[in-house]
Amino acid sequence: MLPPHLPIFVIHWVGLPQRKRRLAAMLDREGFAPEQIVWIEQFDRATLTDAQRDQAVVFSQAEYVRRVRHTPPSDRPRWQRLSDGEMCCALSHREAWRLAAEESCEFSLVLEDDAVLDDGFRQRLDEVGAQLPHGVDLCYLGRGCPKHVLEGEPGRLVHPEPQGRSRTSESYLISRRAARAMADALLPMCLPIDHEQTHLANRLGLAVYWAEPPLTRQGSKYGLYASCLR
Repeated sequence: MLPPHLPIFVIHWVGLPQRKRRLAAMLDREGFAPEQIVWIEQFDRATLTDAQRDQAVVFSQAEYVRRVRHTPPSDRPRWQRLSDGEMCCALSHREAWRLAAEESCEFSLVLEDDAVLDDGFRQRLDEVGAQLPHGVDLCYLGRGCPKHVLEGEPGRLVHPEPQGRSRTSESYLISRRAARAMADALLPMCLPIDHEQTHLANRLGLAVYWAEPPLTRQGSKYGLYASCLR
């Protein structure tokens, strides 16, 4: 069961204020209070320093091969140096995890600023929360990745993902335990953040679930926004 005042952390780049306005309106529509929401805005590609880049990233083909081994070949990202936008996005997720680990609530909700909430999102989120099994660490809520649970128990809204795969990082619930472990283990990274989350889930032995049907879509993949990571 999710609490009424579920902590919400939003990954936001200040260079795209229209995304913040649109998502804030959707969260208000669904009845979330402004004080529940923390906008993670301090990582800006315009001010990213060389020291931050050196700390955040390892550019190694051997490390890339090691980290993508849990991802099907057709879904693997290209081996290439992360852009400043990708680094800032990942560092923002890490900051969200660090804050979520300090919350009193067992779970927090993490959203990227291009997430588009389905109508009735809050009610459906509560229904998902009521079905979360004991010990779940991550529950992916979005449909940014065109993968679906094809078979499952009738009426079941959350399904285990035994390979630990993320379903893009547009929207997910994360436990305090997972948030702390992932924040400590992320750096240095060499993959986009959603693929790093798959790697971390396998490395740390986290219990991963997918919500089906999904509750959000990714605006930068559905034509609402242009992608800004590269």
